[in-house]
Amino acid sequence: LDFDDGDGAWCPDVMAEPDSLKEFLQIDLRTLHFVTLVGTQGRHADGVGNEFAQRYKIKYSRDGTRWVSWRDRQ
Repeated sequence: LDFDDGDGAWCPDVMAEPDSLKEFLQIDLRTLHFVTLVGTQGRHADGVGNEFAQRYKIKYSRDGTRWVSWRDRQ
């Protein structure tokens, strides 16, 4: 994040459909961590316009098999 060289973002090979659930980014932290913040960053797309995720879901797992949807408990 916060890098100005190139397009400045990871994105799938092809544009995602508006309600597609096929694209995902999985991160293995290797050990148990208490995650307190998740940030996203769009990209400028070579001057064509801003591209960014309008919505995303967060799921977590301790074993990589059973996934739980994160929800705000406030």
